[in-house]
Amino acid sequence: MDNYAGSESYWRHEQDISADMLRQMRLRCDDPAEEVLYNYCHTLGTEQHLWAPNFFITIAPAEWKVQMPTFLEDLFKADKISEASGMVALHFYHILHVLMKEVLLPGNFFEHVFHYCIRTEFQGRGTVHIHVAVWAIARRGHYLEGRSGSYHDSPLVRFLEHCLGGSSIDVQLGSGWLPYINGYVVKASDAMDFRPSEHYGDKTAKNAWCQVYRLMCKKAPLLSEVYLSLKWRHHMVRSFHTDVSWSPIR
Repeated sequence: MDNYAGSESYWRHEQDISADMLRQMRLRCDDPAEEVLYNYCHTLGTEQHLWAPNFFITIAPAEWKVQMPTFLEDLFKADKISEASGMVALHFYHILHVLMKEVLLPGNFFEHVFHYCIRTEFQGRGTVHIHVAVWAIARRGHYLEGRSGSYHDSPLVRFLEHCLGGSSIDVQLGSGWLPYINGYVVKASDAMDFRPSEHYGDKTAKNAWCQVYRLMCKKAPLLSEVYLSLKWRHHMVRSFHTDVSWSPIR
């Protein structure tokens, strides 16, 4: 169940992994050998801690504004796009992840990007949107925070709006976004939270029934979410990897 995005253990592991990265970044920020991080955190006159992610980006694309492949455009014009909602979700998933991985490269907007987490969620009607937590240093003189629909001078928001046809973009800068990372993880876990202890007293419970109960009673997934799950698209994508190790038995 650890590899199943809807399981409790999957999201608890993701939460633990995020917390582990914070601990590692805290050590790196205080290590003089990490010259860029150490100077940013200790030599700018004020304490600026980068042990927690400092940029938080939300992108909610509007499917009627984003460029679609030709066959999907034809369905839109024929008012039959609901017949291909899974393909639409896969298309949005792909362009959002590819776009963010390009944006988060050092260059136009960021001087240094140390790590990021991309969390995929589904709105009420099944459309894909993402939340991104980033450990980064913006380019000197660049003010990246801003929100679509309100006054801003963010080159990053303008660029994302241009690429995604005026979709809703929100870029925030803060001192740490651990509550957002863990909050979204917990929300996903709660939405599909199944604990076998709830049914220990039921001697007639079957594993297959438990799975159906978890899917249909704890959560009612929409077709787009089911489609992405069948395509093995991860709901949490990180720039860092993890492994499992065991201490040797003597």
